[in-house]
Amino acid sequence: MTLLLFFSMQVSLQPINNSALPMWRQFSVFCALLIVSACTAWASPTASAKPVVDLTSPVGEWQVYSKKGKPKAIVRIVEQSGRLNGYIVKLQNLKTTVCSHCKGDSKGAPLLGMKVIWNLRQDDNRTWDKGYIMDPTSGDVYRSQVKLLDNGQKLQVSGYYLIFSKSRVWTRVQ
Repeated sequence: MTLLLFFSMQVSLQPINNSALPMWRQFSVFCALLIVSACTAWASPTASAKPVVDLTSPVGEWQVYSKKGKPKAIVRIVEQSGRLNGYIVKLQNLKTTVCSHCKGDSKGAPLLGMKVIWNLRQDDNRTWDKGYIMDPTSGDVYRSQVKLLDNGQKLQVSGYYLIFSKSRVWTRVQ
């Protein structure tokens, strides 16, 4: 960079004649484009760059399956203020796209974008609990716990009500 500044100062100190002016402008435009393209390439990742997945955290996208094992939805789990929340980002093989059995403000709300997991706190290095999960097919809300399995590739999601519990295994979306 210092060399370019020195060179541009040397060139600008030379007497300007009509034949040198177009060459100087071409050189200036070339240098400016070179600097801008270098900065742009350095600052932004390429379109083919994949995001780095932290396999020690449930943060990411998860494939949810029905009782029969068919893909049902994709849930994106995000960390917000130190807690985990999950939102439906894709629906698959569902007969309805609204939460007809939900209660309160969620009744009749679209399933796409709906928060179905909230307030999970990390208990140990592979378990998050003391949160809630909603079953959009019934509208019921349960205490929840999630636990990473298979080196972070699977997530055991459990819902609890009194002494009863139900668990499903979700698969990380690559």
